[in-house]
Amino acid sequence: MSLDSIAPSYSRAEITTTWLHDRPAKRHILVYCVIELCPQDQELSPSLSTEGHPQWRESLHDDFTLYARRECISVADGISLFRGCKSGQLPFPPRPPIHTMGSLMPFIPQEEPILIPSNLCENAGLGAVLPRRATSLSLLSKYDNTSRLRSYLPKSVSDRIADALQEVLGVDFKRFPEHLGAVHLCFGNPIVKHIQKSIATDGRTLLLRCHLRPGKSISGCSVEFTNQWPPFGQGYCVRHNLQSAYSTVALPAAPYEFRMRFFDSMGRCLENEPGGYFFTEFHMTSSVLTRTKVPHRLATGASKVLEIETATPLEPPSDTIKVATPLEYMMTAVWQREIASLAQAKIFRYFPGGTSSRADALQALREVVGRARTKCTVVDPYLESDDVATLVAFIGYATCELRLLSSNEQLGRRDENDITSESRFMSTLRNLQKHLPFQINARKMLGTVSHDRFLQIDDEVYVVGSSFNHFGHRPTVLFRIQRPEKLHQEINSWWDQSPALSPDSSGRTLRLLTSRLSRYGGSALKTLSQILKLPFTSNLDSP
Repeated sequence: MSLDSIAPSYSRAEITTTWLHDRPAKRHILVYCVIELCPQDQELSPSLSTEGHPQWRESLHDDFTLYARRECISVADGISLFRGCKSGQLPFPPRPPIHTMGSLMPFIPQEEPILIPSNLCENAGLGAVLPRRATSLSLLSKYDNTSRLRSYLPKSVSDRIADALQEVLGVDFKRFPEHLGAVHLCFGNPIVKHIQKSIATDGRTLLLRCHLRPGKSISGCSVEFTNQWPPFGQGYCVRHNLQSAYSTVALPAAPYEFRMRFFDSMGRCLENEPGGYFFTEFHMTSSVLTRTKVPHRLATGASKVLEIETATPLEPPSDTIKVATPLEYMMTAVWQREIASLAQAKIFRYFPGGTSSRADALQALREVVGRARTKCTVVDPYLESDDVATLVAFIGYATCELRLLSSNEQLGRRDENDITSESRFMSTLRNLQKHLPFQINARKMLGTVSHDRFLQIDDEVYVVGSSFNHFGHRPTVLFRIQRPEKLHQEINSWWDQSPALSPDSSGRTLRLLTSRLSRYGGSALKTLSQILKLPFTSNLDSP
């Protein structure tokens, strides 16, 4: 496409220039320049003027000061300035005059732009040195291909330049230092601001919405969708002519990884998004949202208010089991090999420990548990009542049953008041159940059934590396099992074979009474033991 042919689609140009004042050499050296052609509806970028000065500046060294300036010019002037950038003094009207360190070589000759996908994501490639936009950016560039500027600057100064421009302009020259000394001309999609895509629940109907710019028409434009997956090649390519901003596109088969291209009425490609993943998501069409505050007392005696938010679907959840497609079967096989490789390399979802790690771990746990619609089973041989208080806050659906499976050994432990963990557990459950819209059940494993901790979330199973009450405080992992069928059977078997918790409310025994009476004399204790016919040890006979 010709720059002159696309110029009427834009209303102005923004030119952002950064340069270095080399005081000993008494010259101003170009560091970076981007000229952006902007559609009419695009907001003005923030001004870089500070403290009454027309530009931003920062002293980097005794010999160097970094400057940045942004201004609006006409589209024709912006194109003319880019064409005039070759070497020596730049054709920019402001003073002082800015020079390049070496000759500027065009990256793409004859004004044929390359198309850069939207750079809003954190791992943007070349787009990391361009303005952040929601559409693809067409790009023409002129580079300091001899790296004269990078060779001229000390590394400490280059690093400070990169840090300063990251903060002020949001561009990343640490990842892409080859753009130092370059001049870019870029322009976004002049017809649409954003294209929203989703897959219907049948898995084969694409729902498309184009957010148009003011005064623009979609008529005559078209989109092309390519289903591709590198291990197996291209599946199909569908071309669809657009008549309105809302469209439905029938696909030959359920997609895995999509590549989308958008063409204007003249056949020019304005969007070229790389492959993206589609997963069919099932959402409740209508539900009732309930927020509940539940008072709870921790084992330490401290009080805590749990805020529970649940959604109750107006339609009952379906128990239909989804049958895997051939593509999903192949994907699972590949993922199994990848997981085996990760396990061999000891690469997991790792939380290193500490305050921020605890927050990240709890957020990950909240996302996992919150997905459970019908069943969330917690298998933890060391599960305590405080762990329950952590988990119930993450349940997101009132149709979910929370099943807690602890061990007989853990539940039989007694505190200083001779109260069993099982008793505290039952007390916590009774208190919570009075306020919660979902069902909670608890059982105890007899013997050594499981040493590890597991989370069964509907048809998924996760391995959890530490207790839920302190999850993430210390180094731990969260790992999803890729083929969980065997573990599903094991967990359900453990649940079926485990008895329910005892309804005993006190959990106390005569041991508490005898231990307290021992403080007031051995004779009284001996008399009581004879009455109760309890066995006695020699240390209790001493006065």
